[in-house]
Amino acid sequence: MFQIQGYRTVMRHTPLILLLLIVLTAILSWLGSVYDWGLHSLLDAEGLRWMLTHVIDNVRQSPWVEIVMGLCSLSVLSESGLLQVFTPCFWRRSQRSLKKMRALQVTAVCFVFLVLCTLYFVLMPTSPLLSAFGRFSQSPLYYGFYSLSLIVVTLLSVIYGYTSGRFLTLVEVAQAMVYVPVALAEYFITIFFAAQFVACLHYALGVPLPTLGQLLTDGVPESAPLTTAADLLLFFIVYFIPLITSVFVKFVKR
Repeated sequence: MFQIQGYRTVMRHTPLILLLLIVLTAILSWLGSVYDWGLHSLLDAEGLRWMLTHVIDNVRQSPWVEIVMGLCSLSVLSESGLLQVFTPCFWRRSQRSLKKMRALQVTAVCFVFLVLCTLYFVLMPTSPLLSAFGRFSQSPLYYGFYSLSLIVVTLLSVIYGYTSGRFLTLVEVAQAMVYVPVALAEYFITIFFAAQFVACLHYALGVPLPTLGQLLTDGVPESAPLTTAADLLLFFIVYFIPLITSVFVKFVKR
C-alpha cells in the first residue's frame, strides 16, 4: 500500500517536475549562448517569441492523439469484458457461462473474417494497401497499421460486448470508450508539460522536433542515428513511463 501511494505521489508531482526541467533547460540554454556552447537561448527575444507562439504547436507534435486513441480502445476492450478472456480466471468453470462462450465464438469468427479480408486486400493484384512496388514498407498499411489495429480491437470489443450482454445501447459503448481516458485525466496535464519540455529541449539544441510517427515510420537516418535513438528514449521517458505508471496505479493495483 505504501508503494502504491508513492507511485501516486510521484504522478501528481510529475507536471511540476517537468516544469522545473523546462526552467532548467531555459537557464542552461541562456548560459550556453553566453559561453558559446552551441545552444540557442530560450531567454532572449527570439527564444521568448518562439515559446509564446509554439505552445499549441508543441502539443500537436506530441503523441497525444495516438495515446488517446489507444486509451479509448483499451477502455472499450476492458469494459466489454473481452480483456478478461486473456486472464486465467475467465477459464475457470465458475466464471464461464454459455452466453459468454457463445459471444467469444462469435467474436472469434468475426476476427477470422477481418483477417481474411485484410489478407485478400494485401494479396490481390495492385493491392491498395501496399506500396507502388508491392511492398509492406512505406505502404498505406505500414503507416496506418496502428490505426487499423485499434479499429479492429474496438470493433471486436463492441461485438463481444453486445453478444455477451455487457452493452445494450450505443450510449453504453460511448461511455465505455471514455472510461479509461476520464480516469487518467491527470495524465493529460503531464502530456502538456512534457510536450513543452521536449520542444524547448530541441529548440535549445537547434535540432528539428520530430513526431512519434516520424521516428517510428521514417526509420533511422544514417546521418543522425544517435539523435533518433535519443529522441525515442526521450519520448519513452516523458510520455510513456508516466502513462504506464498511471494505468498500473489506477487499474492493475486498484
